[in-house]
Amino acid sequence: MKSVLVINLEVKDNHEEAAAGAKLTFDLRQEVRVLFKIYVCIFLKTAHA
Repeated sequence: MKSVLVINLEVKDNHEEAAAGAKLTFDLRQEVRVLFKIYVCIFLKTAHA
C-alpha cells in the first residue's frame, strides 16, 4: 500500500488565473513528489469570477 496526498485548489474561472494556477499546481506537485516520494493527486475547482 502506498501513501497518497490529495490537494484541492480553487482558482478563479478566467484565463489568467487558470494559467497561473496550472503553473503553481504543477510546481507544487513536483516539489511534494520529490520531497516525500509519494503520489500526488491535485484537483482544481473553478470559481466564477
